[in-house]
Amino acid sequence: MIPSIDTIDLAPWCHRMRVAHPIVYNSEYPRVHGGKGAWHLFRYHDIRYVLDHHEIFSSEFISRKNHLGNSFLATDPPRHGKLRSLVAKAFTPTAIAYLESWITSQCESLLQPLLSAGKMDFIDAFARQLPKRTILQFLGLPPEITAQLLPQEIDILGKNHSEDPGSLQLMEERISQPFYQYISQYQQGITSGHNIIAGLIDANIDGEKLTLAELLGFCIVLLSGGIETTEAFLGNAMYTLCKLPALQEYLIQHPASIPAAMEEVLRFRSPVLNFHRIARHNTIINGIEIKAGELVGLYSISANRDPEVFNNPDEFNIWRNNSISLSFGHGIHSCIGSMLARMEARIAFSVILKHMSGIGIQEDAVLSLSGSPITYDLKTLPITFRNRHIQ
Repeated sequence: MIPSIDTIDLAPWCHRMRVAHPIVYNSEYPRVHGGKGAWHLFRYHDIRYVLDHHEIFSSEFISRKNHLGNSFLATDPPRHGKLRSLVAKAFTPTAIAYLESWITSQCESLLQPLLSAGKMDFIDAFARQLPKRTILQFLGLPPEITAQLLPQEIDILGKNHSEDPGSLQLMEERISQPFYQYISQYQQGITSGHNIIAGLIDANIDGEKLTLAELLGFCIVLLSGGIETTEAFLGNAMYTLCKLPALQEYLIQHPASIPAAMEEVLRFRSPVLNFHRIARHNTIINGIEIKAGELVGLYSISANRDPEVFNNPDEFNIWRNNSISLSFGHGIHSCIGSMLARMEARIAFSVILKHMSGIGIQEDAVLSLSGSPITYDLKTLPITFRNRHIQ
């Protein structure tokens, strides 16, 4: 059903599915959170329909045994809106503007030691590092808590869990331990501070405090969402620049166009492979019956290449209007951290193209996708480049 992860370009497969099997059931599809089987949707308007109708297609498909299952990500209205509102203001462009200079300095610190070598694995050396540093800085936790989280592998979105959902729960437990430590210390008055997690501990909904499970759900979703999808975004952007050398040169000469180029990367190589929902009751989409309790996978990566919506969708065009792209979702569950991810990508490639040119994939590199059923990202991306400051 889903092509081999050794296939980098999924566009031909998406095209075939949109034409021949726009809505299809795969009984062997491995659910990250346990079990098998899901419907797959590939056309833009079908996917928008599902995202627009949360009263039919629920986000509560994750077991409450998992921390993610207690987060606003996996909660339906009305509680979803109340939970989301607790952190929404922290992610506005005005609220995150203070990070601009800090992210710039982090990009410089990651790149400077590597410039003289003329090569690196971009995923390992940069794309995996910047989002983790940024989200931990954004959360504003005490240094001793941040120090525990910084070296940890963050894989909540399924790179290594499709065959063993139990390993996901173990990883959630491991990642949640520093947060649990901080929450306990804060509630006991051992530590204090003004940060997002402290604000959640002090918050209440309808007069009631968030439960420990809900607090840990917030922590996991903010950490995972801030790291994994942004890592995929940065890696896909670099891969796109490697494949389009003329674009590299244009952006070096016209850095003001970098934000537009990043928006097109989001459409052209969406960091999210698909979103999941579960049918609340029997329903019909384009003549196909989907039964209550069945999982639905929404292939945003296909929707963003749908020719019914995007003219010449397989052409990379930084001048197109991408306001209706589904890369960060749509509707009430659209990605709350999308502005932060966009800021990171804009700054990252402004710094990268200030220092590097002639970026290409190493000749002996063997590329493959990570294998996540949720993110569209590369395992590694070995690149070569010229240092622009050395003639």
